Amino acid sequence: MTPDYLENYMQYAIACALRADKSVASNPKVGACLVYDNKIIGEGWHQKFGEPHAEVNAVNSVNNHNRDKIKDSTLFVTLEPCNHHGKTPPCTSLIINNRIKHVVIGTLDPNPKVSGNGVRILKENGVEVITGICEQQCKDIIRPFIANIIHKRPYICLKWAQSSDAFIGQEGKSIWLTNSSSKLLVHKWRSQFDAIMVGNQTLRQDNPELTVRLTGGVSPTKIVLDLKGHLPQTLKVFDTSKSPLFYFSNHNNTQINKPYDIQVFNLNTSDYDKAINKVMTTIFEHGINSIFIEGGSQLLHTLVNMNLWDEARVLTTKHSLGSGLLAPSLDQELFIDMFYILDNQCSTYINNNFT
Repeated sequence: MTPDYLENYMQYAIACALRADKSVASNPKVGACLVYDNKIIGEGWHQKFGEPHAEVNAVNSVNNHNRDKIKDSTLFVTLEPCNHHGKTPPCTSLIINNRIKHVVIGTLDPNPKVSGNGVRILKENGVEVITGICEQQCKDIIRPFIANIIHKRPYICLKWAQSSDAFIGQEGKSIWLTNSSSKLLVHKWRSQFDAIMVGNQTLRQDNPELTVRLTGGVSPTKIVLDLKGHLPQTLKVFDTSKSPLFYFSNHNNTQINKPYDIQVFNLNTSDYDKAINKVMTTIFEHGINSIFIEGGSQLLHTLVNMNLWDEARVLTTKHSLGSGLLAPSLDQELFIDMFYILDNQCSTYINNNFT
């Protein structure tokens, strides 16, 4: 099999993996396809936590006319097949029991307790295995899983809008920089994450709802860090009719009227960096596997300075502010992609320290 052949079908498996959404958490997004005589006869992806994995769905998707071809097919899968019993049986057993002779893997499982064991079991049972095909792309797909399983914290995605001269706003002013199409995209982004967070000053100044309203999808859990306990409860963020709220403050500053869907956590620290770390640890312990940080200046700069982020999505407008609050500065080597939404430029950065 030529490298182009392998990469072409792995790209198809990657496309399958990308059809998954956040309902797979805390499992990784994985895609797979079965190829017989240069034709795809089965495809699948991991669709929901606790349900069948991509390999199972790919095998099950093969129609009755092609079932006898499974054993002579090549299975392409973006992540090393699991070899242990969890919520579902091991995928290595599925491959062996279906007598699939050839398996092509994008990347090994990053979990040190698992990595390489799936490949080993397949080889011990006579399966020809090729690894490392489109490896970086396959790793990129599972970045949230890496943050969860290796670093024991949520996947952290930063987002901000900045002027053409790299200011994100001006002190004491509520300034809208992006166009209406970008606003729609941001609401779609919100729906992709388990939680959403903005800084204190942004809550006071802009009074955002932090919900998904302009697109379909479930509103993420709202995270509030209020070290001094001075945020008025009349702010929209305290309306939990669409999504719950996790409220972090110090133990003397948690006099908040608590409906059933507001959880209050005591930080016992006035140090902002320590508070951020405690927030991330606590929400992860409560089942939040990804968080979308929409600002403001102090929160964004702190996370960048702490190197506590995985991805950044930056919307740049054609408008100049001349002065104000500077946007965080990211190493251009971390830049991976850019596209336009009318007159807004959207740039994506990936923090490679965590792959």
